[in-house]
Amino acid sequence: KEFMKTVVTYSPAHTIVPTYGCFNRCSYCSFRVSEFNYISAAKTETEFKVARNSNVSEILILSGEVHPNSRHRKYWLDQIKNIAKNAISNGFLPHTNCGILLRDEMQELSEFNVSMGLMLESSSLKLTQKGQVHYHAPSKIPSIRMQNLHQAGELHIPFTSGLLLGIGEGIEDVYRDIEFFGNIEDMYGNLQEIILQPMQSKSENTECVAKLEKDRVESLIKVVEFARKTLPESVVIQVPANLMGIQDVIECIKAGARDLGGIGVIDEVNQCYKFPELNLLKNVLLQNGFRLEKRLPIYPRHDKWIKSKELMQSVARWRSLLDIERNQVKEHELKQDQNRSKLVQ
Repeated sequence: KEFMKTVVTYSPAHTIVPTYGCFNRCSYCSFRVSEFNYISAAKTETEFKVARNSNVSEILILSGEVHPNSRHRKYWLDQIKNIAKNAISNGFLPHTNCGILLRDEMQELSEFNVSMGLMLESSSLKLTQKGQVHYHAPSKIPSIRMQNLHQAGELHIPFTSGLLLGIGEGIEDVYRDIEFFGNIEDMYGNLQEIILQPMQSKSENTECVAKLEKDRVESLIKVVEFARKTLPESVVIQVPANLMGIQDVIECIKAGARDLGGIGVIDEVNQCYKFPELNLLKNVLLQNGFRLEKRLPIYPRHDKWIKSKELMQSVARWRSLLDIERNQVKEHELKQDQNRSKLVQ
């Protein structure tokens, strides 16, 4: 009976950051630093060891951006590519989110990733005006980011995008952007998830309470409902489990969300907002009629677009392991049901 509950997924993931340096200066950002220091090879290997010990399948390569016209751009891109290559050789599945990319850059990185991502955040031009959150963020110009989503579709790259909610956009902007995502999926068929992420204030604290005000929760639920009604069924709606209370997560799931994103040791963008403990999350979901399952950073319908034999073999191996794990859970729960039935008799 438990196994028949509606499935909600997450990706066991570990994040590696090539550099926190970024030429954008978004006013809400707690990720960015001004210096462009890069992760060392030794530190990267240490991160792979942590990932192995955490039994994750996905390596999320999350980077600050170097200006497209910078003489350091190639070095930056090479660092990202090398981390992805090493992730593959270590048996992981890389997913890169490193900001806007030129077409040849995106195509090159796609050879070493099972999927990629870029948050649209918002198409509101108001946010790029003086005094607004994206005024000092040239790569957040909506047309550039929207063009990158078209580009990813044209290149057959399994892709994740999404919106950052609560940065000054209007509800009409949100609905328009969701419709844009639907058009992208209709045109190219490459969208995997759309993230609906409530903005949380940056903090110097080491641990923050992930709580949303009642009106923000109600607004988020309406956005999730609109997204589920508007987007093709092939596109999964994702909400971040660490940026709201668990009961708020449940309400979003009831409204149509079916994925909680990558869950790992730390959220590098929102470091003080800790991920909920997995067993607690699983139990709360079960109590509300949902079961939490692992997924890979590429969906089966997009396996045909994997661009290397080594990655194809790695994806097949991870899918096999997930199938074995699901069957073991199913057998265990069937035995539990049988034992409960005997007790009742």
